[in-house]
Amino acid sequence: MEIFNNPASNFYNQIHEFFLNLAAYGTAIFYIEEDPNLPHQSGKRSAEQLGREQLRKIYHKTFCSGDGKIILEDLASMSGMYRSNFIKGASDYTAFLEGHRALFLYICSQLEDDTDNIEGNKD
Repeated sequence: MEIFNNPASNFYNQIHEFFLNLAAYGTAIFYIEEDPNLPHQSGKRSAEQLGREQLRKIYHKTFCSGDGKIILEDLASMSGMYRSNFIKGASDYTAFLEGHRALFLYICSQLEDDTDNIEGNKD
């Protein structure tokens, strides 16, 4: 937790900016970049270090549990899976909304055969 208090990390300024954007625009990005000069936890796993099958197992463990199914259903609703994302005369906003859908579809692709769990019907 000392990394958050390190002035070089600029964490507090960035999290403040994140919440300002989230409130003003309804969306925000919090980009985290590893800096070799800052102290970090050793032994930390990242998606890049895991094999494809290990990563799929983690997705399955996360989204196929009881709570995971609820979250997956909420993400499906939020991402526009049940509605058209086309906004006439607003191609930039349409592309933005399609980005939401693309992220949800990526999560579903990691679940392989369990994508019918989106409705939460399969146990």
